[in-house]
Amino acid sequence: MNYTEKYRLPQWEEEDRILRTDFNQAMARIEDAIYDAPYRVGQYYGTGRAQTVVVGFQPLMLFITEVHDGKDFADAACGTFSMYGRSAADDPQVTMIQNGFYMNSKHQYPSVNQKDKRYYYIAFR
Repeated sequence: MNYTEKYRLPQWEEEDRILRTDFNQAMARIEDAIYDAPYRVGQYYGTGRAQTVVVGFQPLMLFITEVHDGKDFADAACGTFSMYGRSAADDPQVTMIQNGFYMNSKHQYPSVNQKDKRYYYIAFR
């Protein structure tokens, strides 16, 4: 069996037996690489009430955009990108916390937590 250079993921040849242990190790390596990435991309729905979004680390910088149309980010018409940084600890809308970010319930411009609105975010370590 051959392995990829960077993450040592299995590259099965036609004559190789595919073993459960090889497959499980490969999935663990992929999960570790994703978890340790310097950023996290995700989505959430606004609640109109204070809420926390968990990303697995305290973001240093955060970009949020509201999705107006479409099914996913590639097809969506996005609104304004809002940017927040950890140094702006007194931001009235978004606060970086140990495991993600917290949004208050106020509807200030730009809104990042309107009820039933979908938002995408990119959080950087």
